[in-house]
Amino acid sequence: QRFEFNSLIETPEIYTWTIKKDYFHFDMRYFNGYDFLTFLQIAGKSRLDSVCSILIDFILKNLDSSIMIKFPQEVFKEKTLETLQILSLRKDIDHQKLSAYFDYLLSFSSEVLFPAGYCHGDLTLSNLLVYKFEDKLMAIDFLDSFLDSPIQDYVKLRQDTQFFWSLLLYTGNIDVT
Repeated sequence: QRFEFNSLIETPEIYTWTIKKDYFHFDMRYFNGYDFLTFLQIAGKSRLDSVCSILIDFILKNLDSSIMIKFPQEVFKEKTLETLQILSLRKDIDHQKLSAYFDYLLSFSSEVLFPAGYCHGDLTLSNLLVYKFEDKLMAIDFLDSFLDSPIQDYVKLRQDTQFFWSLLLYTGNIDVT
């Protein structure tokens, strides 16, 4: 799927790209703005509200333009089994709990309709840059998802706002109060 954005969320222009067997490289336009965590520390309330509205509107627009499909259980099951295979190799995980969690996930069945549509794929705060002097965003580091849905973007943002995922990647000083 193509990433759908609006005039308030842009993507950097790609100048050149190279694809080799296990290698992908591209050159893109330089962006002189703030990473999102720096922006959170320096912005006032009205600017924070404006940027949050841009993100909410983006997800709602993509939900509205989605098509409703039967939940793709086979795709979900394949991805779940792939993840289980990767995690089962780790020695720092309680494999009994892991097995119980994945048994539950694999038993999931639903006839609920599911929104399929545009998504960034990895819409975390660390993949958003903010213009210095405008209430606009630059989205970077897209990810092909096993299932294209705006729900994916909502979940990734919620992961960040509830569990502070991007803070784990940030090396700067942060006021967490």
